[in-house]
Amino acid sequence: MTPAAMEKLIQEIFELQEDYIDLTDGISEQRLEPPASKREIARLEATLGHPLPPSYRTFLSLHNGWKEWSGGTRLLSVAEQQKGPYVETIRELRNLAVEFLNGQYGPMRKESPRWMRTVLQEWAIGADLHDTALYILDTSTRRADREMEVARFDDLMEQSRYRSFSEMLRARADVLRQLVKEATPPAPPSGRPVDFSTLWSRNAKHEVVACPCLALTVYLGETDRAHVLAFYSRALDVLRPHLTHYWARPMRQPAKLTPRALDLLPAWLRRPKKSHDYRLRAWAGNLKDVSPWSLEISYTDVPRQRKKKSRDGKPAPPSSLLRVTVPVDAALARPDAWRPWVLGFDILRKGRFLLAESGYSLVTRGDIDDQEFALEACARHVGLDWFTPHQIPYLRRYDPSFDVRARPLRRAAWLTFVREAAIGRIGAKDEIVLHPVARGLGIQVGPRPVVQDPSRPYVSAVQRRVARMLRPVRLGSIPLAFLRGRGGDVARRPRRR
Repeated sequence: MTPAAMEKLIQEIFELQEDYIDLTDGISEQRLEPPASKREIARLEATLGHPLPPSYRTFLSLHNGWKEWSGGTRLLSVAEQQKGPYVETIRELRNLAVEFLNGQYGPMRKESPRWMRTVLQEWAIGADLHDTALYILDTSTRRADREMEVARFDDLMEQSRYRSFSEMLRARADVLRQLVKEATPPAPPSGRPVDFSTLWSRNAKHEVVACPCLALTVYLGETDRAHVLAFYSRALDVLRPHLTHYWARPMRQPAKLTPRALDLLPAWLRRPKKSHDYRLRAWAGNLKDVSPWSLEISYTDVPRQRKKKSRDGKPAPPSSLLRVTVPVDAALARPDAWRPWVLGFDILRKGRFLLAESGYSLVTRGDIDDQEFALEACARHVGLDWFTPHQIPYLRRYDPSFDVRARPLRRAAWLTFVREAAIGRIGAKDEIVLHPVARGLGIQVGPRPVVQDPSRPYVSAVQRRVARMLRPVRLGSIPLAFLRGRGGDVARRPRRR
């Protein structure tokens, strides 16, 4: 197998495993390592005393190891095969095998079972630190083409055997294709609209506490006052006729919207106080209702020259938030109207942002019961998201240098904007629409935002691929500390997209 053909097969297996993990709500830590050097490969061959099989040598020249190649089993790097915890684990497994085999067959003899000689004497290329899985090159099967058989062991018993390393890769791809096929739900019938009226919620006082909307949310690290004011002004041009009430920090209660209230943000930003958190929220409807017509600004002045860090030295969470929402049935909510309106904001076209996203969402008041309703609604309707300011402190994941394990997102937002530093981490795909902006990239999935009917939850293959592509720079789950006591798993449930 040529290097190009093997790399194509490796990438197919990688994608299939990611698909299967996404479909089963698993957590992926799969990683292909950089190539092994010629010196490393030569050193391994010197240790073995003969050349490596051509197919396995090709693999090492492409990837010096594969984390989570199959479950927790790792295809080992050259260094891991020669020393370290994996070598110790393999030694312990072989000691256990010796104890078992001596009791069953007596000391090692030529007539001992073939699998006994393989597990004790041949070279292990794959292992699991927490299990008994082993992948072993059987050097006794070396053929004229220098290929060797690869044996897979579990619980010290041979489970399968492949004529070569490349055949093992093909077999893994076949298994994964079947697993993905079985785990993929049938596509829903086309043209079945979602009843958005079921996504409204009122409390005992008949106050609206949750409602659906089409939202644009922009997270900022460094702040540019001119771009923030431009966002505010452009959003007000559309929302002003609908807005009726507002709240600003440090008000205890909301009040009716006035021209003076609309001038608060421009006044604040003329000379903002250092490290002061300015907040303004305006909405339509009654005093204590939430509304799909809303505008929210949370601003902390962080000039570009100041690199904001948290106390633990990690990149700081977003310092500012800009959010605008409209009803799902508004004229502006049509895809052909909403997309150009979003792309017209200077903060996206020219400014600096951490991340921005747009799609169907829920507006809530932030109370625990409201969040429970939102959580269950989002779990039922694939493609629906919800927002609460409580999420903001946990958004350090949006900085790609903050490397943490993330629960996979099954669905990407309809429009997602990532900053320059993140573009190299996610790559690009032909199936999506790209919207280049001055300091980042807008990523569009499909021609319009979609919310699936809860009776037929379905995530298309392209949506899974885009969600997986965004995973290195996205928050996988919201550790909602304020939901403690409402069930042990609530805070760790994935945001299903």
